[in-house]
Amino acid sequence: MCYEVRIPDVDDHDKFVIVCTNFKVTRSPQVPFDDEVEQENQPNDADANIRGSHTEEHNIATTNNHGTTSEDIAELRAQGIEVDDEGPAPENIAPPTVITPELGQWEDVRTHIKGDPLTLREFYIVLGCRFFMACFYGISDYRLWWSKKPIDAFEGAPFRLTEYITRSRFSAITEAMRYTNKKPPQDFLDKFHEVRNEYHSIADGDDGKPIMWWIHLQEGKDRPKLANGKWAFPTLFESHSKTAELMLYMTEPIHHTGKVVCMDSGFCVTAGILALHQVGVYGQALIKKRGRYWPKHVPGVQMEMEFFDMELGSGKTFVQTIENQKFLVHCHKDDRYVCKIMSTHGLMLPVDDHITHRYVNGEWKSFKYCEPMSRHNRSKHWVDDVNNRRHDPIGLEDVWATKWWPHRQFTFVCSVAEVNALNAKARGRNVPAEAGLTFRRKLAEQMLKNQINDSGGVSHSHIRSCRKRKRSELVEHKLEKKPVYTGKYDGSSKSWRKVKTKYLKIKCYYCPKEVRMYCPCNKQIILCGDCFGKHTVMVESTV
Repeated sequence: MCYEVRIPDVDDHDKFVIVCTNFKVTRSPQVPFDDEVEQENQPNDADANIRGSHTEEHNIATTNNHGTTSEDIAELRAQGIEVDDEGPAPENIAPPTVITPELGQWEDVRTHIKGDPLTLREFYIVLGCRFFMACFYGISDYRLWWSKKPIDAFEGAPFRLTEYITRSRFSAITEAMRYTNKKPPQDFLDKFHEVRNEYHSIADGDDGKPIMWWIHLQEGKDRPKLANGKWAFPTLFESHSKTAELMLYMTEPIHHTGKVVCMDSGFCVTAGILALHQVGVYGQALIKKRGRYWPKHVPGVQMEMEFFDMELGSGKTFVQTIENQKFLVHCHKDDRYVCKIMSTHGLMLPVDDHITHRYVNGEWKSFKYCEPMSRHNRSKHWVDDVNNRRHDPIGLEDVWATKWWPHRQFTFVCSVAEVNALNAKARGRNVPAEAGLTFRRKLAEQMLKNQINDSGGVSHSHIRSCRKRKRSELVEHKLEKKPVYTGKYDGSSKSWRKVKTKYLKIKCYYCPKEVRMYCPCNKQIILCGDCFGKHTVMVESTV
């Protein structure tokens, strides 16, 4: 459809044609244009034709029902009027495009950081800011660390972080942080895809500086299942009971190492202790009565009756054979109860350096813990020690004060890593662990001033040359016979000296015995079978 109009500002009596589609006129206007009001009583034919083109019924019907027809377009073009038939512009004419990885990819713009792409160095700076903020109390608004006001001893933050990163950049990176790029599963409901908060954990603290080396997110009844009833994320130990499966999963990195694992009463399950023994882990768990019942294969009432008249500190072991495996229940008489521990190992030997005291019948008495009880009492607080140190005296979670669950779990992992690093440093240097805030400030400083590149290296850092390894470190220790018709080994010529005797024996380096054996780590040293072990220990101790 097209209609002709006149523009009042143009006084050349030119006609302008407007071509449009999907245009509908329902009724004519009651008031004409302002410049045509006086001419309404004296219309001329030309003006009538111009105004009539707005309200002619056939024009309205044509537009409403069919739009601009090919006949109308042909007629307009015959009159010399250029008509746009609503086809695509020439520059937009292209074959259908198929989206491929080479062409582009879909992205979630909510995870895009405003400005330059994030670098590894910048990410460490953001973490350094968080750790540095956690060194100070009473600063509830993180924006105060970028305040333009002068530093005041009684108000605001005591330092400024502007020299390391701007506040807008810090906020943009924090808002864009995501911890998974996987979409939630479609074939089952996973309540833990983004939200988790409870953990099973295991720590090693033999020398008093515990390190939490394994954590497992608790799922409980919300553990996701597939439509067929199977677990969505199965472990390698699904054939066992739930508790036994968890015990095996938590100790998987130390299977077949012969290490001892001490557990609280929540894991006093006979099947789990026996399953750990099958994979080369010696587990022991404190036994407690759950409601009205004792754990399976633990006759708790009879055991307490057995220790009723025994002296304080007495100990015995109740031995059973279950599935061709010895199952032990170690019992130890305390002042108000009988301590019971289930395991597949251990002897009831008193530990000389672990003495405890009890106030019984108006007097103090002392006794030595037996081996299983001593091990339990010394290790039961290792996990708690790590958690307590995370909050002593300021917790990273308290300063970040985020309510978004993924951030809260991230702060937990960061704070555990901080405590592990602190205790590992003390272990390596064989010194007491330093104060948490002292270590945190040093850690924050290293993060804020880091020069890490995207590959994880440090730019312009000095590369320390590797120590040249001794031959004894590269050669396996074993006894070999020297060749026939040879004497001692000449280190300068690196060859055996020739002699006329076919089987010449030489005196052992450590004893008077004469033999023809030597160790490849040092051919100049002749060794007998009895002194070979002594030689191996001495060489390894000097490496």
